[in-house]
Amino acid sequence: MEPISKDKRKYVVINQYKGDIYVHIRTHRINNSGDYFATKWGLALTREQFLALEYHSAAMTEAAEEKAMDVKYHLGSSKFICFNGKIDLRRWFVDNIKGITPGHYGISLTKTEWKKLCKLIPNIKKHLPHIDKVGLCCFGKSREEVMNCINCTPYVR
Repeated sequence: MEPISKDKRKYVVINQYKGDIYVHIRTHRINNSGDYFATKWGLALTREQFLALEYHSAAMTEAAEEKAMDVKYHLGSSKFICFNGKIDLRRWFVDNIKGITPGHYGISLTKTEWKKLCKLIPNIKKHLPHIDKVGLCCFGKSREEVMNCINCTPYVR
């Protein structure tokens, strides 16, 4: 568990669930016993989605530094990273009226927290088994394969 916020409430945690490895970027709270516990505010990334986060990290840092609004990158499945005044890692969903829109599940990071997360990426990768055998889903696929991939295009059905 590695803190990314000064108040030590936002952490990066790697865990295994049903045989799959996830990188959680999540807010934690302290219970009555003084132990930290994960809250629902945050996002769990697969190894592929974590690699997409790494791939887009330089562009997202640049967008935050330049205060470029409405910058959004797809991480896979329904998860995106965007900048609208803050760095936001969030699940998105299809609203019949608004179209694809951000959901409630996710986490917002300050520029300082984002920079700390970016510095942790190499160390996180060291703790992800077989990360060298994982690739970004959308690379190396034909347009037809991308359009039929639920991870690459989750809203097209």
